[in-house]
Amino acid sequence: MNSRNRIKRLPLVVMLLATLGLLMPATAFAQQRGHKGGEGVDGHFANPRHLMRMADELELREEQRDEIRTLLEANREQVQPLREQLREQTRSLRELMADSSATQTQVLAKLDQVLELEGQVKRRRAVLFLEVRDVLDEEQQERARELIEERGTERGERRQKRMRRRGTQ
Repeated sequence: MNSRNRIKRLPLVVMLLATLGLLMPATAFAQQRGHKGGEGVDGHFANPRHLMRMADELELREEQRDEIRTLLEANREQVQPLREQLREQTRSLRELMADSSATQTQVLAKLDQVLELEGQVKRRRAVLFLEVRDVLDEEQQERARELIEERGTERGERRQKRMRRRGTQ
């Protein structure tokens, strides 16, 4: 490929790299910042499914367990179609980015669709978080924060050890 063709493709490559940067999963970003595993929307538990694993430690009553299960199932039914759409639109965006005939307008329109779907999924997660939080009493909420912080610290320590081992190998 001659230098003229490389120069013509440069804006496409820059746009591709920028878009891929925008599509980085939130978990990867959180790990880079030293995220404490379970912190969520307001610094508490982010994943309500974790509560079900800690149900005994939190001394959840059976009606609380049932209510949380119901909330999780309803959320799954709402979010699953959104996630499928998001996967499809993300795949479509990647294909469009690889298409040298795609215009900036086309790519940005597709990116807007992807970002809209991501926003819907994140909004639904925040709503679920708030709904589940409201099922717990104050003592249970505090205990959940403590347990998740402990587990997040333990995970972080294990991750640090792995990174040190990899760095010395």
